[in-house]
Amino acid sequence: MRIRNDYSVWPRKIPKSGRIVFYYQTYDENGKRTVPRSTGKATKTEAVRYCNSLMREGSLVPLPKIQTFREFAAGWWDLETCEYCQSKAARKPITQSYLRLKRQSLNNQILPQFGERKLTEITNEEVESWIVGLTRKGYKNSSINTHFFTFREMLEVAVKRGLIRTNPAQGIRKLTEEDKKRKLLTLDELKALFPPDIDRIWRNRMAAMANMLAAYTGMRLGEIAGLRGEFVFPTYLSVKMQYNSDGEYTKTKTKKERDIPITPAIYRELESLIRLNGDGYIFSIDGGKTPFAREQIFHGLCEALHIIGIDEKERKERGLTFHAWRHFFITVMRMGNVSDKKARDVAGHSSAQMSDHYTHLDTREFDEVRDVQNNLAIIGPDRVSDIAVFDVTPQEAAPVFRKRGRPRKY
Repeated sequence: MRIRNDYSVWPRKIPKSGRIVFYYQTYDENGKRTVPRSTGKATKTEAVRYCNSLMREGSLVPLPKIQTFREFAAGWWDLETCEYCQSKAARKPITQSYLRLKRQSLNNQILPQFGERKLTEITNEEVESWIVGLTRKGYKNSSINTHFFTFREMLEVAVKRGLIRTNPAQGIRKLTEEDKKRKLLTLDELKALFPPDIDRIWRNRMAAMANMLAAYTGMRLGEIAGLRGEFVFPTYLSVKMQYNSDGEYTKTKTKKERDIPITPAIYRELESLIRLNGDGYIFSIDGGKTPFAREQIFHGLCEALHIIGIDEKERKERGLTFHAWRHFFITVMRMGNVSDKKARDVAGHSSAQMSDHYTHLDTREFDEVRDVQNNLAIIGPDRVSDIAVFDVTPQEAAPVFRKRGRPRKY
């Protein structure tokens, strides 16, 4: 059986000078050869002696240069310069909006805190302290989690590359994210927002129709911006793509296509846009070549809400963003007894938990609860209580406990 040495040496001819220099190579823990390194020696005997001296010093395999986090992070979250992103993109498409958010986390929060720190010096306690510090500065838990996940992901790559032994961000739990309280539009407010004389409320008809479609279908803003005439049919819409905030025409958020049923009335509204823009982008002012500005759609909603009496302060308190239409539609579907499976398929949700997150029921409107209460038949509709005429003192109303042996404390 052949016994492998700790290293091997061999000669290499330098092209320009023609000199012979011996190089050596070691083996990693898996038995694979490492990167060749020069001994600077011209004979094998000198090269072996040199390698043995390195072994005695424990430096035969040099440790990688200890980088600062800023040096490690150079070129990250850019498809042209980040090997990690290139590897991810080879398996699953990555959008520019995703990369932009990652770069914002890196540049605005992570680098200012850890940029000059050496990778090997970053500790678990330091990461935890950074997270707590962000909460004290008033950042939302959801935003902090985004920054933390970005940092943890990068450190995990540093571990895989052998730059650090363990990930100092591992074992730290994410913050509990706020459950955004939304007070959705009522049906009366919906009718006020979209009256027959719609131009009285909306200054921009294109923005009005985009918001109306969102109320009727729960489509995301990018999906409405990316809706093309070729995907509109008399009884349904085929949601295949989206036009995101970075101007990319990409697959939907879940990367899955879905069909949404529509009524003849909705189709008639969309037909007027199709006549203008053909098979191109429906919500467009240049013949379907490019989508109508997303900002104008939201700005139009804010103006219309203000006209029906919902000012900026109330709008923010109630969470009435454009995305609130998605919450509105999913809530209305479930209140209309559409099955959870059908509601998920129409909304494009992959889990019941996500559908629950988008459902905002007003328990005061649960008439079926009143039906159950009436069926108890304890208090009839004609009964008038006369309890109030009795003069009952607090002592008389308090429960009386019979003492047995040692008094008990209540």
